[in-house]
Formats: sequence, structure tokens, C-alpha cells
Amino acid sequence: MNKNAQGGNRQGRERISRWTYFGHGKPGELMLQYNNNFGLNPGAESLTSADITSGAIAASAFAKNAIGISCGCNSAAKASTGESLRDVWKAYFDFEFYGVDGRTNYANPNNVQPSDNAKWVPNSPPNYSLHGVLEGG
Repeated sequence: MNKNAQGGNRQGRERISRWTYFGHGKPGELMLQYNNNFGLNPGAESLTSADITSGAIAASAFAKNAIGISCGCNSAAKASTGESLRDVWKAYFDFEFYGVDGRTNYANPNNVQPSDNAKWVPNSPPNYSLHGVLEGG
């Protein structure tokens, strides 16, 4: 996320204005590699709240007023720290982050939504289409 296609730091129009994560998650963590079949250290394939606050992702990689959307399960569920990944992201980067409190239903890849007892936090993302991608801007 920090680098542009040429490997340099993002700047100007190269900054990220919107991003959507489709994948697994648990409270306080996006699981970038769901199954540890490669002998990696535990957590090596995850993005955690601690990674965010440590500066692993540069705030300068994002445009002003960017938005983030995580379809990953529990990205807005409280972790043992009392905060969700969504809470930490929003506080650290100071832009809106939409997450799911509970499980996500990926049964229809064209319409990824929270499962029956889950919900978007703070609410359903703006411009979120029924096809699971952001439209426009």
C-alpha cells in the first residue's frame, strides 16, 4: 500500500482514495493468508491493529478523505483490547473505515454482505454496489 507501481512512495494522484478488502478476518485482524500452509510465523500473513499503530502502513499513502471498506468477518468486532480493527484504523488514519461486526456472507460473490446476525459499522458503505465493488469516484 505504501509504494506506487514503480516502487516509490505514493504522492499526489497516486495516493489511495478508496480500497476494499475481500478476505478473512477475526477481531483485530485481517487474515491475508487464511491457512498457514507455508510454515510462516503466526501473524506473518495478517494485518493487525498493532501493525496499523506501528506505522507499517504510511498515512501518506492515502488521499485526504479516503475511505476503506473491509468485507472481512469481524473487522468491526471488538478484539481483546476492547477496540476493533475498524476503530484503530479510523483513529490512526482519520478517515472512515467500514467494517463488519460479525460474519460475512460470501456465498454469492456478486453480492458480498454481512450474514444474518451481522451488520456494517458504522453503516452500509456509500456507493457500495450489489456486486461487491465500489462504483464511481
